[in-house]
Amino acid sequence: MEDKTCQFKILLGSSSITRRKILAEMGYEFTLMSADIDEKGIRKEMPEELVIALAEAKAEAILHGLPIGDYIREAEPALLITSDQVVVYEGVVREKPANEKEVREFIKDTFP
Repeated sequence: MEDKTCQFKILLGSSSITRRKILAEMGYEFTLMSADIDEKGIRKEMPEELVIALAEAKAEAILHGLPIGDYIREAEPALLITSDQVVVYEGVVREKPANEKEVREFIKDTFP
């Protein structure tokens, strides 16, 4: 694997194992940061708008958690990567199952 040197620090604002794996396999070093947001409190009509709103909310939460003041003047440039995905089935956004019962219902409804 080639070591990719960047002119900036990469901040991955995601708890996704897949996103971590992709960046690592590409040879990038990065710092993990997670955003504590209420995803169910964010609603949009279109799935495309929802994933953008979720990613933006994650970015805002992470940015508000970063130190400010003199640190900003001395900080190295950074790239914050946030994203989200949703499942859409028959035109309806499916929420993340909260428990095993919801997982079973989700699978049963999706794959009858």
